[in-house]
Amino acid sequence: MKKAFIGLALLMWFIGVHAIGNAYAQEAEGFKLTFPQETAVTAFWFPSSGVYAGGIAHTFIRVTHGAVPKVFFDGDITIAKEFNNGSDTLAGLGVKVGYKPSATDKAGFAFEPSIGVALLNNFLTDKTLAGIVKNHKVAIYGNVLLYRW
Repeated sequence: MKKAFIGLALLMWFIGVHAIGNAYAQEAEGFKLTFPQETAVTAFWFPSSGVYAGGIAHTFIRVTHGAVPKVFFDGDITIAKEFNNGSDTLAGLGVKVGYKPSATDKAGFAFEPSIGVALLNNFLTDKTLAGIVKNHKVAIYGNVLLYRW
């Protein structure tokens, strides 16, 4: 019951962010807040353990600055599976700082690679907010955008 409630709360939050993102974008002093709603295939390398993982990430919020439009700060939901060390599943919220060579924002299917550094956690194993904040992993990632809403 608790997992169903958390899942429903996350779904409602996601729908709310998507609706707000379509209706509103804010720009202040060169910073731009957008809600791109991008789903991408993602690969991760965790330098601290040498583990590789792959999965899907959905970006729901992005902050950019006009002076460096190809560099971004994203918030996303990620599901990934480790390949070479115990096959641990990562499912969590990610914070990414990355570089995207393409600056397009057209909706639909696309091929747009990006690279960067991510902080990930697994909210399936960390049930408390303190655990989620404390038990994060640093990863180098690469995305290939599949679809933009």
